[in-house]
Amino acid sequence: DLLRPEITHPDISPKPTSRYSTKFRASDYSVIPAIDLPAGLPRWMRESTEPWAVRQTRPKILVTIPPGSMAGPFGVPAELQAEDRVEPQAVAHAGAFTIEAMGISAQAARPAARRAGLSAIRGTVVTMKPGAQPLTNHTIYIRDGLIAAIQPTPQPAPAGFAGVSARAAEGFIFPGFMELHNHLPYNVLPIWNVPQTFKHRGQWRDHKDYRQLITGPMKTIASTEPLVAAVCRYVECKALFGGTTTSQGVTLSSAGTARRHLKGLLRNCESTDDPDLNPAGHTIADFTIIKGTGTDPYKAVLKAHETDVRLVMIGGEARFGVKELVKHFTDSDDGIEMVKIGGKPRALNLHPANKLANPESPELDDLSLAEATERLKIAFANLPELHEAAPAMAAIASAAGPDARPRWTLALDEIQETGYEQRPLKGLPGTNTKSLTKLSPSAASAQDVELKPIRLDPLTVVDDDQFIKSLGKARNLPAEMKTVLKAMLA
Repeated sequence: DLLRPEITHPDISPKPTSRYSTKFRASDYSVIPAIDLPAGLPRWMRESTEPWAVRQTRPKILVTIPPGSMAGPFGVPAELQAEDRVEPQAVAHAGAFTIEAMGISAQAARPAARRAGLSAIRGTVVTMKPGAQPLTNHTIYIRDGLIAAIQPTPQPAPAGFAGVSARAAEGFIFPGFMELHNHLPYNVLPIWNVPQTFKHRGQWRDHKDYRQLITGPMKTIASTEPLVAAVCRYVECKALFGGTTTSQGVTLSSAGTARRHLKGLLRNCESTDDPDLNPAGHTIADFTIIKGTGTDPYKAVLKAHETDVRLVMIGGEARFGVKELVKHFTDSDDGIEMVKIGGKPRALNLHPANKLANPESPELDDLSLAEATERLKIAFANLPELHEAAPAMAAIASAAGPDARPRWTLALDEIQETGYEQRPLKGLPGTNTKSLTKLSPSAASAQDVELKPIRLDPLTVVDDDQFIKSLGKARNLPAEMKTVLKAMLA
């Protein structure tokens, strides 16, 4: 009614007008010309006359796949044509998948995450000084992610901290826990029950069970960017739930050449350009609070379960812990995801401390742990289908995206073939490959194994009813160690 009178020079002869209804009619749906659609969309998207897309939130569109259009969840059409390749952004779920917004603006990489402002926390502070006793009833004052002072609570606050409320830790405040050796991406997999005794580390990776349960699944999910993001989110949260602030072992690759260490929630001790890892610089506010009282904090931490982790802080940012502590150090509920650890509610702060683009962390700024968990459960439940589609996914991942942004894949450890029974230590003095047993061509290029659905390894021991059982079955654990671990973890 308002628009028609304004059209004074129509391109075509005017036609009688009528008001439209509030719903589409069957005749309103027609085939969209291919030229009007992005390149690479599968045929069912281009030719379907049925509605298949619904926007759920601003960054998420729910797309329903017509029955029979896919070979299976994460699969590809039987007659895979170049124009029908399934985009790696697609993540299937019960006949539907989500296409996540993956665009990242071309800005500088995000610096080390620190929370700006002033804050304080009080409790028993455990220091790293040799022979030093825990500092009972002390307060840690934090300015812009750095520790400004640690002093007895009764003393006046340092300059600039007047009126800053110090929250009670109700536990021991430890320096942040650091993992100096880990292969984080593999932490999505259940513990491998080693089938036999191996002479050295170069043998087990060629075992059929290892390829079927470890390298096969990891290779399959490593080239699909939504699953790469899910793995990064899942394993970092898994480490956080155990009190970890710094780890290592997540390396991303783009087009098979460019390699970067992940910059996510945790610090990556392989990222030597992180100024906060320079001990000569300053004292960063990375610490872990473990529930406990008394004078022996080390006994408390050795006996602790994940439910005893009260707070994990990285760069002054409360990343995980009991809700009241996390809320004390955050400005809003934005980015706070509630989880349950051993049946107890805990808050997980996924909000990025800096909103600059982070091309090393595909999609992580917006990916919840719940979504990451769902993606991985679906992927592992459909490993055979996903494995069949992996070559097509890898081919897509090897090229830059339509926005010229690189597509990131996981650069996995321990899977490159060397042709030798034992992995040669290249570059070290005295290394001589002539002394190593060379594998036959058939063994060095063993046939790919058939993958089967596997179980996503739970986030915590306290929520894993299979963990203690799996330790009991482990052939490579001495009996006395099994007894001790069972007593500790029960």
